[in-house]
Amino acid sequence: MRPSICIKGIIQSSHYPPVSYHFFIFLFTIFTLLFFTGCEKEPVHSPCHDSPDCIMLEPGQTLRIGVLQALSGGNEANGISQVRSIKIALDECNSEIAGHPVKLQIEDSGCTAEMGNAAALKVAINLDTVAVIGTFCSGSAATAAKVITEAGIAMISGSNSAPSLTSTGGMAGKNWHSGYFRVMFNGTDMARATAWFAFEELGLTRAATIDDGSLYTTEYTSEFTKTFRELGGEISTAISINKGDINMLPAITSILLAKSDCLYFPIYQQEAVALVRQIKDVQKTDKIVFIGGGALLTESFLKDCGEYAKGMYFSSVITPSGGASQMLRETYIKKYGESPQHFSYAHTYDATKLLLQTIESVAVSHPDGTVVIERKALRDALYSTKDFEGVTGKLTCNKFGDCSADKFKIMRLDNPLSGLDGLKNNIVYIFDPNNAHGGYPPQSKR
Repeated sequence: MRPSICIKGIIQSSHYPPVSYHFFIFLFTIFTLLFFTGCEKEPVHSPCHDSPDCIMLEPGQTLRIGVLQALSGGNEANGISQVRSIKIALDECNSEIAGHPVKLQIEDSGCTAEMGNAAALKVAINLDTVAVIGTFCSGSAATAAKVITEAGIAMISGSNSAPSLTSTGGMAGKNWHSGYFRVMFNGTDMARATAWFAFEELGLTRAATIDDGSLYTTEYTSEFTKTFRELGGEISTAISINKGDINMLPAITSILLAKSDCLYFPIYQQEAVALVRQIKDVQKTDKIVFIGGGALLTESFLKDCGEYAKGMYFSSVITPSGGASQMLRETYIKKYGESPQHFSYAHTYDATKLLLQTIESVAVSHPDGTVVIERKALRDALYSTKDFEGVTGKLTCNKFGDCSADKFKIMRLDNPLSGLDGLKNNIVYIFDPNNAHGGYPPQSKR
């Protein structure tokens, strides 16, 4: 019978040679490691494990979407309308995507490049940001889009329209960034439609333009100028003002001395109200035709100008007026107790719906309960959008991120007391860029 083995300094046995104590410990350690390693559960890895391009959501974890909107600086009423339409779209999916609650990180991007950049940094620094909705102003979008897209995050806007954010003349714009999308129209077509209306419909030949130095206003006046001159018109004077300017007499003097018969001013509300009121006080007649841009299509602008704005023309986009569009408007009024401040609330609603459905389509669920969203897959899916049914019409995105195929209209304010609804119903001119023949011929409703 083999004697028992006892561990005490050296293992003794009558049949085996002595074995070192340290060698025994070594063997015991190896055996233990092999045993427990073999029983360890194989970890679950996602296809994009540790990739910054992936968002991995644990069960119950919130899904973050950034929102960049103008919440100060005179455009807060417009920005609030945008945020509200985003929330309406979220309500319709119970604020949930792929089984995860959605969290909105709302930042004030104002209406300047500096504020756009600062707001974008606050969102992009969060590595779990899936996508971004915004901005309201094109000027803040130029810097925000650079920050957001360089972080690999998709950004979609319902109100930006400056041409350079996507394309001009079939070429990438100077402020284009891959991963940026918009549901709003490309402003090139809007500015050209306005020039056609002024020259061909109204017979005006000497147009003055005013911008405020921002991306949106300078690009609109530039495209208007180009088309107006091509048609045979003359730019009597081109004026740049500063944001926040209230004294418009120097600009008005220049306009009158240049014998202008038309004034195109795609600027924002604060400066536009001062301009309209002061020029009417000085001129006292209606010799100069006023044409404003879409940024002035707000109840507050019409209220602040009152009778001063009577006879003024406004350029805008044609959107469906019944069905889903009417239901959205009624939902907005019921939820917030007032009408939307800006027409682009519907475009932002569509941008949100498109984004939410696309996120849902690329989200991948794993056996361990995690959900993985690849940012690149999301961007690719957005670029592949075709005939998405929105309240503003069917959306199809091109390689530059333009997803709208809008037609345009010119409206005239005959009765300031009728408000925004009355103005929208008084269409005097319709323009379809898709039916162009050797240019941008108008389709008049006069």
